[in-house]
Amino acid sequence: MESGTTVLNFLFLLAGLFGYACFVLASVSILRTSRSTLREQNGWSSVRFARRVVRAADTYLLVVQIGKFFCGLFSGAIVLRLVHSYHSTFESLLFGGPSGEVAYWAYVAILFLGTTVVALTFVQFAKALGYAAPERVLSIVSVPLVFLRWVFTPLLFLLQNVVGAVLKSFALDAPVERGVVLSAEDLSEVVQKSSEAGVIEDDEREFIEGVFRLGEIALHDVMTPRKDIVSIREDDSLATVIDTFVDAGYSRLLVIGEELDDVRGMLLAKDLLPLINTPDEHFSVSRAMRKVVFIDGRRLVDDALGDLRSQSAHFAVVLDEHGGVDGLVTMEDLIEEIVGDIFDETDTPEEEIEVTETLTGELIVDGGTALDDLNDEHGLDFPEGEYSTIAGFVIHALGRIPDEGEEVRTNGSLVRVEKVEQNRILQLRILEAA
Repeated sequence: MESGTTVLNFLFLLAGLFGYACFVLASVSILRTSRSTLREQNGWSSVRFARRVVRAADTYLLVVQIGKFFCGLFSGAIVLRLVHSYHSTFESLLFGGPSGEVAYWAYVAILFLGTTVVALTFVQFAKALGYAAPERVLSIVSVPLVFLRWVFTPLLFLLQNVVGAVLKSFALDAPVERGVVLSAEDLSEVVQKSSEAGVIEDDEREFIEGVFRLGEIALHDVMTPRKDIVSIREDDSLATVIDTFVDAGYSRLLVIGEELDDVRGMLLAKDLLPLINTPDEHFSVSRAMRKVVFIDGRRLVDDALGDLRSQSAHFAVVLDEHGGVDGLVTMEDLIEEIVGDIFDETDTPEEEIEVTETLTGELIVDGGTALDDLNDEHGLDFPEGEYSTIAGFVIHALGRIPDEGEEVRTNGSLVRVEKVEQNRILQLRILEAA
């Protein structure tokens, strides 16, 4: 066969593979294009066609599938033609004449291998281009896609009805290819990779990951524990109540009866203002206190957040399994799990008070310092457990409230208790274990 025909057939094969890659490029651009980005682009001449494609994405993805099928069919036919028509030429070039089955299969292997390499190269390049600039690519390919939709209209009508009938007979819904459904783990991985690529900032990543963590964090880990609750009695005098508010620096306090488990309500500082000039004999906390919300301590943070929102509450008493008071939680405590610490005029940022590094490399830390922060920021290796702070770790390791000077060793670190007050570990020192 003439060499010109041979070259022409190879060009047809390349054209078929190139067409297939173009449809792959169109598919990637449709799936990756952001509608908001398209809305902002008014300078591109064909952007209106791109918007039309995105609005009917599933239909145009079917157009792409049809195009890929025809290109694949065309390329396959050319390959078969080359296999059956040119193996004799290959034998003459390689062996000087006919040489039997070995030469034939060698020719077939080389042809299929070469076709595969070229096809994969085209497809991978198309995918990379589509991922790099999906909106720009779609604005270019959208015009031929709109034209092909018109060309394929009868076939589209037939396919959509036949496929719809088949799916309906099996009680299945038609697939929505652009409607991607991701699990929390998938989204978290996307966020992490986007952060590593510099697409989103670290604080944005932490914010999004905080939302994902809400369903994993126990309420017990974020509440104010029972021993730290500041409360007033229902029969306290006005002066006592005012002094307690001033000393605690809180805007609301728990109101109790004879003991902490006898919860009567809560008192807001602003509700106390109208009673400031009330004589002691006429003052009663119950006149200003409000009802309090109770939450089971076994609930997770996202459940507790929903409970507070549904009851329009900003403050709740956390109960243990026996119905006793286990702690307190505020809306601020829960929101901080998403956005990080929220500091008001009475707070001091934790980085100023929690960790101090000495000249010898020792760390002096507050008892409430989070173990995750110590591990991440100072390269330590505290084990995970049913605690979240350094004080909780020490209590868990010893099985009791420690005395000042007691030490705990773990994974190359020595933790020494420096200050204990009213059964609370206030300060610790972390050294490198000898």
